[in-house]
Amino acid sequence: MCLGAYAGISAAKGSVADADPRSPYELATIVPTPGYTPVAKSEWPKNAKGQSYGRVGLGLSPDDDPDLVPATASNGRTGYVLSRDLLGPQPKDPQEAIEWSKRPPKLRTIPVYDDRGTVIGSFVPGY
Repeated sequence: MCLGAYAGISAAKGSVADADPRSPYELATIVPTPGYTPVAKSEWPKNAKGQSYGRVGLGLSPDDDPDLVPATASNGRTGYVLSRDLLGPQPKDPQEAIEWSKRPPKLRTIPVYDDRGTVIGSFVPGY
């Protein structure tokens, strides 16, 4: 998930005077995305269970993400994951975040649901 999407910005080619010319990477300048309008959580459509659904990163902050996010399970079936499952556990404070950053990342598997709430597969965030 790109944090830039929350602020309505995207990357565009740019230049920086002190950039390393040997770098294989292109430089990016943050520019506003034309026509971007952030979505408040209350504006997402809702299913029969009252859960909101839509794409992540279109709100003003992660708190504005919908409850359900489209995903393709490892078995190829398309459904939804809970955005809170997608986000995963979060550190309680900056010190805990520093401690977590020193550990190797753990692969997580989360369930993928159909539109009735039945588990139809699994999804590994980040892959």
